[in-house]
Amino acid sequence: MMNKCLVFILIIFASLSLFSYTLTSENTVIIQDTVHMSGDVVLVTEDFTVNTDTAVFFRKDSVVAMPRNLKVTKKDSIVIDAEKGKYFVKNKIFRLFKQKTEKNNSFMIQSDSLEILMRDSIFIYSKSPILYFDNKESSAEGDTIEYSFSTDTMKIYNKSSFKKKNGYKAFSDTILIMIDDSIYSFFHFCRVETDSMTLESDSLIMSGREDYAKTFKRTAIKSESVLLESDTVRMMFRNDSLDFLIAYRNVLFTSRENDQKILIECDSIESDIEENKMKKTFFYLIKKSEMETGEENETDK
Repeated sequence: MMNKCLVFILIIFASLSLFSYTLTSENTVIIQDTVHMSGDVVLVTEDFTVNTDTAVFFRKDSVVAMPRNLKVTKKDSIVIDAEKGKYFVKNKIFRLFKQKTEKNNSFMIQSDSLEILMRDSIFIYSKSPILYFDNKESSAEGDTIEYSFSTDTMKIYNKSSFKKKNGYKAFSDTILIMIDDSIYSFFHFCRVETDSMTLESDSLIMSGREDYAKTFKRTAIKSESVLLESDTVRMMFRNDSLDFLIAYRNVLFTSRENDQKILIECDSIESDIEENKMKKTFFYLIKKSEMETGEENETDK
C-alpha cells in the first residue's frame, strides 16, 4: 500500500512538471483524485513561490486550492499576502482573495480580489482596489487596477482617482502610471482639483520628476475669479503647487472681480502663479479685449 501511494504521488508531480511547477508538503493524504496536503506546503512556479500550511490538489481539474493564509513571492521582490487562493495549473492563473501586494521601495496595492495571469505577465486587481506609493504620500483608486510586471506599468479603469496627500486630486476614466519613472497620464474627461482651482481637459500627462504637466485638446481652468480656456496648457510646479503656466491656441481669458469683468481673446498667455493666483501675466497676439465696469446699475464698456 505504501509503495502504491508513493508511485501515485510521483505521477502527480510528473504531470505538474510538464507545466514547470512543483508542489510539496510535510504531510500528504490521497483520496481518489484529491490530494490533501498540510504542514509547510510550498508551490513553486517559474516566477512565483507560494508558502502556506494547507492545500488541496484536485488532480482531475489541475487546481490547487489554498483555503488558509498564504504568501506569494516573486523574484523581483514582490510579496503578496492573501487570506486564501487558488492556482489553475493548466492556465497558469492565480486567484487570490483579501490580499495585499507590496514591491520594495515602490508601491502597495490592497484589494478584495487579485487574478495573476502568468502568461500575460499581468496582475488584475478588482473589488475595491487601492494603490499607495511615494511612501503613502500618493494613492490611486478605481474599479480595476491592472499591473504589468513585465513593463512595470499600471492602468486604472472606471471611476479612477489620483490623490496627492495635502495636495491635489485628479479624476478621469483611465489613469496610466509609471511609478518608478514618476509619469502619470490621465485619459478622457480628466478633472484636477486643488484648494483654489479646477482644471478640466480630455487628457493630461504629468511628470513628477520634472514637476511638469501638459493637457491635450480643449482645456478649462477655473478659479474663484478667473476662467481660462485654451487648446493646450503647459504647467510647471514647485512643491506640488502651480508655479508657472503657458496656455496657447484659441485662448479665452475671463476675469470677474470687484464689479469688473475683463475678457481677452488671444493666441497665448504666460503667467507666473503665486499662492495659486495669476500674478505677472503676458498676453500675445490679442484678437479681442473688453472691460466692463458696473457702477450704480450702469455699465461702462
